[in-house]
Amino acid sequence: MAKVASIFLQVLCLANCAKAACRRNMIRNTQITHKSQVYAGIFKLSWTAKVSDVMLFISQINTNNNLFKGHQMKRSFFAGVLFFMAYCCVCSASDDNQQFKATSSFSFKLSDDWKIKIGQEMIFRDGEPYEHQSAVSFAYAGFADWLVIGFGYKQYHQDSNNEWLRENRTFGVVTFKKKIFGLEWSDRNRLAYRDFEGSADAIRYRNRIKAHIPHDLFGLPVQPYTAYEVFVQEERGDYQSRLYGGLVWDICENVNLDFFVYHQKSDTSHGRDNRYTIGFETKFSF
Repeated sequence: MAKVASIFLQVLCLANCAKAACRRNMIRNTQITHKSQVYAGIFKLSWTAKVSDVMLFISQINTNNNLFKGHQMKRSFFAGVLFFMAYCCVCSASDDNQQFKATSSFSFKLSDDWKIKIGQEMIFRDGEPYEHQSAVSFAYAGFADWLVIGFGYKQYHQDSNNEWLRENRTFGVVTFKKKIFGLEWSDRNRLAYRDFEGSADAIRYRNRIKAHIPHDLFGLPVQPYTAYEVFVQEERGDYQSRLYGGLVWDICENVNLDFFVYHQKSDTSHGRDNRYTIGFETKFSF
């Protein structure tokens, strides 16, 4: 109980910081009344990178009835619960077998069939940065409603004994989609060439089967999902798997928040490794 109370007090402290930020930051005199202001605020926040600014910005968006759908009281309450859960996730990712992941991505339509996605990802262990990824990818959905193909590039950095090692990845993706028994299923197949710094290159295949409910749950703007993914790499075989569970919160037409947890099993040189990851991804689509 003492730990929970401590966390709650820290959340209240963050809320007070958000109120103070209203007086001294770029949004102190701004009333968000149009979606163009939402987009401008998003890009400004990407440069300021202050937690208090982000919280204040989202609270301003959430209180505007013209930009969002109904169930305002439910949405506000649920938003508070989700942010409290996220903060608890950060505080709890301190054990050797736990880590916290924070991801943000921007997707833009280039045409009716083409889309580009730019993303950043950070993984923390013991409260310190452990992995960082930057990626850009393209997707094409013009062949059929049930098929999406794509390709992309990812630069990956990992902390190894206080030294950041780089990996370059080029990859291709083929995803099959189907609606069965009211659930939306996807089968994603990704083949990547992994160019390591200081070690031999490798080719890896990933296959993820995902199912999610394509409508709001219990009157709240959330869609739960589950997924299972396997990793197969040359000379290592089937060496890793992940079991996912998560909730996608539909904040508005162009923004959603994906809260997730997954259990990862890996075969390493030191034996079997079991790791639990909790985190969220903020997705902007235009």
